[in-house]
Amino acid sequence: ALWPRLSLDSSYLRGDAPSAFLVRRIDGRALASGTDFNDPGTFDALEAGATLRWNLWHGGRDRLATWAAEAAAEAAEEGREAVENALVAAVVAAFLDSRSAGELIAADESSVKAVEAQAAETRARIEAGGALRSDFLSLEVRLAEAQERRIRADVARRLALATLRQLLALPPYTSLTLADEGY
Repeated sequence: ALWPRLSLDSSYLRGDAPSAFLVRRIDGRALASGTDFNDPGTFDALEAGATLRWNLWHGGRDRLATWAAEAAAEAAEEGREAVENALVAAVVAAFLDSRSAGELIAADESSVKAVEAQAAETRARIEAGGALRSDFLSLEVRLAEAQERRIRADVARRLALATLRQLLALPPYTSLTLADEGY
């Protein structure tokens, strides 16, 4: 930033505009007496120049720009790490959701079997005259609720597995088997 800078420039202009003619002649101190200001004629102007700049002090802006660039690079790296951590957390969450949904399915399945057994027993007791029809209907409602919970847990498990497949960049219909506990 403190090195000298040399720049070169040149320009060529040809024209017949009175204002440009007069400005060029006056700037070049070459305006002839008796020049017709309304129709001075055509002109050619060739200019060349060289500029040397040497920045001795820039008010700390160069150092500040370097620090800002370093901070931006660090922020970009931290942003990348944050995205990586978020992806890892999403994979872990999808895995745990799938595992917990699988456990809920097992619990709901046993609940459905227990209510079905109670309904079958109550149906036999109704036929024998030892239970009321309302008892059986109450068990039918409990059975429907247990089946609904099982279906919801199955849907939650499928969604968690679909999320896990997407996060792992696997094709949608890839079979995905989760490891047993302890792994």
